[in-house]
Amino acid sequence: LFQFTSEGQYRFTMATVLFDLEIAFFAADGAFVGAIRMTANSSDLYAQSAPFQYALELPVGSIERLRIAAGSTLVVP
Repeated sequence: LFQFTSEGQYRFTMATVLFDLEIAFFAADGAFVGAIRMTANSSDLYAQSAPFQYALELPVGSIERLRIAAGSTLVVP
């Protein structure tokens, strides 16, 4: 879990990662704001168009399997 100090539009790279990942983005209040799939060894910069404070990286297929979608909420203890 990436936890930023405030909402923003942060970017991620996969340049040194050997396997594909998905990332789910959540607002400061924990509301789901979107998700993307990131490709291994890519120099692309991945971002979400909506501001977010939390980013949860997961193995590919996890977002669908866990049913993370509109209406989902991230609870951070």
